[in-house]
Parts: sequence; structure tokens; C-alpha cells
Amino acid sequence: MRVLRSISLPKEADYAASNDDVFFAAPDGLAVALSDGASESYDSRGWGRMLCETFNAQFEGGGDQPLEDDAVRTMVVTARRRFLASFEDKPLSWSQQASFDRGNFASLLGLYEGPSLLTLLAIGDSIAVWRETGGAIRSHALTDPAEFKRHPVLLSSDSRGDAVVFERERARWSAIQIPKAKIAGGRIYLMTDAIGAVITSAIQAGRWPEAERQLCQSELDFKYWVSQQRMAKAMRPDDTTLAVITTR
Repeated sequence: MRVLRSISLPKEADYAASNDDVFFAAPDGLAVALSDGASESYDSRGWGRMLCETFNAQFEGGGDQPLEDDAVRTMVVTARRRFLASFEDKPLSWSQQASFDRGNFASLLGLYEGPSLLTLLAIGDSIAVWRETGGAIRSHALTDPAEFKRHPVLLSSDSRGDAVVFERERARWSAIQIPKAKIAGGRIYLMTDAIGAVITSAIQAGRWPEAERQLCQSELDFKYWVSQQRMAKAMRPDDTTLAVITTR
């Protein structure tokens, strides 16, 4: 796959360090991943990046293999082990340690391109949007703008969070496979929740052509559009990340 464009705008326009979103593309071009970290976490951005890197490494063998629950759980455990190991030699103050011990939380949206199928994993409220060759507009995993008002399911750097993700809230996330031939133009849009709520509202209102134009505009124009949406209170003032992907 090819990344046509990726842009990430912080919640505070003049403070880039406030951005807890992460987008990461595998060097081999087979996988990309997007994570939205919870701002109250100690290092949600670092945790999100580790999740993205571990997702992308999951598919180094290639093929059209499905992503089963056991593989997702193993991926999270691997990312957690690597993330915690990165802090072993870092001194933290007592307050930092207390914040760290409460767990770091992040969503994960991962896309892998096999020979004939796309594998899409969505945990949390970051979504993928695409147009099918028949004309229907699809989004995964959230489809209704009202769903973005719920507290999302998030992956935790603390193993105690696994019971929520893999047991109590299992019905709220999924991994699906999509035939590449069913995606019009081979183009798919990945986005975090702030823009996802706006785009699903547009889809629901039958305004997809207009929404797609906004997603495909230049980086400068996209930044301006987001700032205007925020000022009009049509988009939450949160970190906003978009990646435009095309398949081979």
C-alpha cells in the first residue's frame, strides 16, 4: 500500500507536544497503524506508537491470514512488554510513577494489505472509511456519529485492562477482512475520532462527495478547514489525524 498523505494536528494549535496521536507505516509498505492516546495518561503517545509498531510487525510473513482474537491478545502483550521495558532505566518522580502505574491508554486502528484482502483492526474510536465499487460508503468500526460520544474501548499498558477489552467490551471492537476489489479506486481513509464524528455525520446526511473533497484537499487547506470546524464547534478541539491510503 502507499500512503498518499498523512497529517496530524494537535489539540492546541501552538503546542505540538500536546498531540497524543500516532501514525506509523511499516517500511515494507504492507501495514499502517493509527493510535489515539488518552491525554490523561503519563505516556499514551509512546504506548500508542508501540502498539502501532507491534501491529505492523504482526504481518511480516505476508499472506491473507485473518486476525484472530488470540493474535490480537498476543500483539498487545508483546507491545506491553516492550513498552514497559523501555521505562526500566528511566527514573520517575513519585507523582510520575503513580501516573504511570495507573496505566497508559490508547486506541488502535491497523490496516494490513495482503495479496487479495485488506485486514482491518479497530479497537477504540478511530475509524476507517471507504467507498465500495458499488457506490456504498462504509466505515469501520463506528458508523453512527452518536457512537463517538461514548467512552471508547482503549488498550492499556497495564494487563488489568485486558479483561475490559477481551471480555467485558469484546462486542465493541473487531477485525474484518475486505476484498481489495470491493474498494473503489483502492483508496481508504484512516482517521481519529474528532474528524471521524464529522465525517460519519456527513455520510449519514448523504454528503459524502463533499466530505471526501475535504479529506483530499491540500495540507494547508485541510488545516484551515479543521480550524474553522473547531471554531464553529462542529469538531471537537482534540488531536486530529488523517491518513489517505491507496492499495496496490
